[in-house]
Parts: sequence; C-alpha cells; structure tokens
Amino acid sequence: MSGESLKGCPDCRRPFRNIDRYNRVFKSALLDEWTKRFVARSTTEYAGLMEKLEGFEKGIEEAREGFILKTSTEKPDGARKSLQEYKKKGRYIQQMINQFNISVKEAEQPLAKVNGLYNAALAKRGKTEEGQSFEFDRAKIQTGFTYRGKCMESKARWIIAFDWQNISSHESVPVSIKNSLRDSIMTEAKRGIEDTEALKKQCQNAHLPYYEVEARVYHAYFSVLQMENNKARGVKTDVDAEAGIKKKELSSLNDCDNLCKRYPGTLGRLQNIIEGARRAVNSQAFYSQVTSEEEVMIVRAMAEEFHGSGRWYYCTNGHPFTIGECGMPMELATCPECGQQIGGQDHIAVEGMRLARDFEARNGISEDD
Repeated sequence: MSGESLKGCPDCRRPFRNIDRYNRVFKSALLDEWTKRFVARSTTEYAGLMEKLEGFEKGIEEAREGFILKTSTEKPDGARKSLQEYKKKGRYIQQMINQFNISVKEAEQPLAKVNGLYNAALAKRGKTEEGQSFEFDRAKIQTGFTYRGKCMESKARWIIAFDWQNISSHESVPVSIKNSLRDSIMTEAKRGIEDTEALKKQCQNAHLPYYEVEARVYHAYFSVLQMENNKARGVKTDVDAEAGIKKKELSSLNDCDNLCKRYPGTLGRLQNIIEGARRAVNSQAFYSQVTSEEEVMIVRAMAEEFHGSGRWYYCTNGHPFTIGECGMPMELATCPECGQQIGGQDHIAVEGMRLARDFEARNGISEDD
C-alpha cells in the first residue's frame, strides 16, 4: 500500500494475494486503504467547500446592495431577470454541496460498494443460501461525512434565505420581486425545518454532538424565519402558537448549552452561533455570521492531518483520527467529532480506541500463523 513492490511468499515467491491463506488479509488491507483514501479525499473536499461558503457569506452584503440598487431602477421584466441571475450564485453553492453529499453517501463508500458487488455476484450465480454474505465491520462506514454535508447544506440554505429576507424587506425593491422572494423563503424555511429536525435525530444516533448542535441552531433560525415571513406575507398569526414555537426553540438551545458544557473542547466554539440563534428567537437580533474563520482553519487542519504520515485510529464511536510522529499514543485527547477520550500514555491506548488497520485482530490471525 505504501507504493513499494508487493511482497510475496518467501518460499515460492507467489504474490500473497494469490494464496488463499493470505487472500483475506490482503483484501482487508486493500479495503482499509480505500477507506483511508475516501476519508482523506472527503475531508479535503469538505474543507474546500467550507472556504467557498465562507467567501460567499462575506461577499453577500455587497452583492445584495448592488442588486437592490439595480432592481430599484429597472422595469418589471428586467427586475425579474436580474432576480434569476442573482439567485444563481447561491444555487451554485448549493449544487456543489449537493454533489459532495451524493459522493459521501454510504452506497458510495468502499465497503458498501464491495458489499454490493459481492451480493450481485451471488445473485448472478443463483446462490441465495443462508450464510452467503459479505461480512464487514459497519463501524467502518464513515457516516460522519453525510451529516457534515447536511449541516453545511442547512447553513447555505439559511445564508441564502436570510439574504432574500433582507432584500424583500427593503422599501425600494419592487413589490413583484418582494412577493417572489417571500414565496421562495416560505419553501426554503419549511424544508429547512424538516431537514434539521431529521438531522438532529440522526446526529444523536451517530454520536456526533457537534453537528447535532448545528442542526438545533439552524432549526431555530428557520423557525424564526418562517414566522417572520408569514407576517410579511400577511398570514394571520396565532400568538399562542408562536409563543409555543419560541419556547420549544429556546429549550432546544438550552440543550445545546448543556452539550457544550459536556464537551467544551469540541463544542466550545459553537457558543457564538447558539447565542445568535437565541437572540433571533427572542426577537433581539436576526443574524450573525455563521461561518467563522476559526471553523474553516480547523477543518483545513484536519484535512492536512489526514494526508500526513501518522497512523490512523478510530475512536469508540468509529470516528477516524491520526497520531503523528511515531504514530503511537503518548498523551490523552478528545475525539474532534464526538468528544470521546482518545490517545493514551506510554504507547498504551485508551479503552475502545483501535487501529484503523488492525487486520490481525479483525481476522483472528495470531503471530503463530
């Protein structure tokens, strides 16, 4: 896997891959290598998209001012055309995130692909007997990228929808443009609420508190946006129902605070966006930048780490990380994904941590073999 020539049997020189005794070890090594490459590639792509989203968010205010100035002097047909062009910029970001989400689905990962090929081969041969299945450790399926991508999708949707909200609230914007944007906001807010509610539960099951907090935060943002947009569209509001929604969202944000206290090292930097969402629910303020430079730097550092020369491990919940230098644990730390303890002391790993390429243990092969 290192790029050197593949080793063969010391007696007959046949490649290990052609010897039944070593065949499964070789294939396990190959699958682990594919999984590592999948993780490294996905982390790099995710980091690149985060940078693009941050750049888009930073430039959105200037773009908005230019659009408002332009449409305030245009004829109706020209204003509608300008609106379509303006929306394309945000849609382009969303399309890139969607492509990333497709590429990291479980079905696109190495182990799942091999499983699909194996089952297809069995079906072709007509073998459907019990016990005929490709067995693999499902903890190796890296679902974390799916939830990262979904959170990034919610973040992009919020940035775009709030931008539309700002435009639709400006007095110099033509009424036809305001109405069109408010209809679009209604659709985006409803979908945002549904997606973040499902995402919150998925992240809880996957032991990913960082993305659970983000899902809760954007659920609060979309709930407030939906209420504000309904008022702008002249929809009759139920005061008690609105109060109930706000109470529910504040309770959810309190849960975010509790998670931050439980995992301060992993979730501490999310405190600002939690407070921003709380201000929005309390109608004190409606926006603060959600993509921080610190977050982008951390993601980029993780991407570089996965391309380094350290050894790869999985935490108790199956999240990958690397240890540099000699590759052996020398100090205690926390998993960057879920906050579980990782690392160790004097080359002894904490309980539950395992090598990403621990073939001998997984395949039941001892040194005597």
